Amino acid sequence: MERVGRDFAEIGTGIMDISGIVSTAKLVGTKWLIVEQDKCKRDPFESIKISFDNLKRINK
Repeated sequence: MERVGRDFAEIGTGIMDISGIVSTAKLVGTKWLIVEQDKCKRDPFESIKISFDNLKRINK
């Protein structure tokens, strides 16, 4: 969710504590993180890349 306007946002660009979610997922043994984004303000493939790149960076 975006900080302003409350629209959908790419992973790592909104108000959710993604680093905390990823850390907790690791602690409890989660094998997969699945991203769903219903609406995009940009090209969907650009949106996917942003979310994927941010997840990779957070997951190190």
